Amino acid sequence: MKNKLKVSIVICTRDRNTYLKTCIDSLLKQTYLPKEIIIVEDCSNEDENVFKFFKKEFSDLNFEINKNITNLFNYKTKIILLRNEKQSGIVKSRNLGIRVATGDIIAFLDDDSFARTNWIKNLVKNYTSNKIVGVGGPFIEIGRKVAPVTKPVKRVSYFSKKEGRMIINYKLQNLFQRHFLPKTNVKILLGGNMSFRRDTLLKVHGYDSRYTGNAYHEETDTSLRISKLGKIIFDPNVINYHNTAKKGGNREIEKFILDNFLFYLFRNTAFFFLKHFGAITGFKLLKNLVKRQINFLKHRQTGSSRTYFKVDSIKKSIYTVLKGSIIGLYVWFINRKREVRFIFANPSKIEAYKFVIIGPTIKIIMLEQKTNFLKKMFGL
Repeated sequence: MKNKLKVSIVICTRDRNTYLKTCIDSLLKQTYLPKEIIIVEDCSNEDENVFKFFKKEFSDLNFEINKNITNLFNYKTKIILLRNEKQSGIVKSRNLGIRVATGDIIAFLDDDSFARTNWIKNLVKNYTSNKIVGVGGPFIEIGRKVAPVTKPVKRVSYFSKKEGRMIINYKLQNLFQRHFLPKTNVKILLGGNMSFRRDTLLKVHGYDSRYTGNAYHEETDTSLRISKLGKIIFDPNVINYHNTAKKGGNREIEKFILDNFLFYLFRNTAFFFLKHFGAITGFKLLKNLVKRQINFLKHRQTGSSRTYFKVDSIKKSIYTVLKGSIIGLYVWFINRKREVRFIFANPSKIEAYKFVIIGPTIKIIMLEQKTNFLKKMFGL
């Protein structure tokens, strides 16, 4: 690469400031620093207001003044805060981040995740040619139970038509297990550890806002569309840590209630299957998945790795699965000839900051020109 690629990081958040602090800290300590960190707050409750939180937590940073911290200012990393005027969900929040981003590469990180120090460096080094349009890697799960990886994995991701679901071997228990995963070309990446070229994201019109609620499959859908334009690389050394939060988040519409989760899971899955596999194959896949889920429910099992979900009523949950599936089929039918539109959340507040070294401490100052430019962009 002749020119150093500039990276924009997009973090979508809601009511998770404690987790967000850890996430931002990990980005400020990267060996390859981002051009900008874009935080899209999806209309949090007032006591979780990200603007107040940022000013409080980052007004005086007593980082050791070392080479890495000095680089933070040499590269003029910006922090851009945006607040949606109403709760808009993960898809429109991601698209707002894309709309604002100016980097060559846009990388996405969940608000309840944090990055290993060489995360961005390992992302960027995979973009060796314009044919590479996306790069991602695994999660080390520290907030959810996952099966251990104990032997080399031949296929890190594939679609099982028999089970009607994606098989994704991207989640690890510890750092050592990454040695069992190959570096390979893939068609899908995980939403909280994915990156794409900005121009490619704009070419496919970003994420599809027809995925609603918990927006299940939104990142899979985007990955599949982008994979048609070039290569997507899975690198086991592009690592994030995921500490699954039990509250908040852009997908909070499910309110951590099983039936809410199941409704949007099957609503979005039905739409996804028929959109990408056609009416006949998509319906067969959905049918297999519905049968599998109903079997779980009959045994009072959720079929999810989220341990906080419980089956309260078997009949009600089965009804929810069927209802979500039928509505998803309808959503596909009325949209089957329509292209993806780039729809993003409307921001009600925008502020841009940078860090400066003053004596032994690091302080934040507002970038008035950048803030005003962004406000004008959205008519604020």
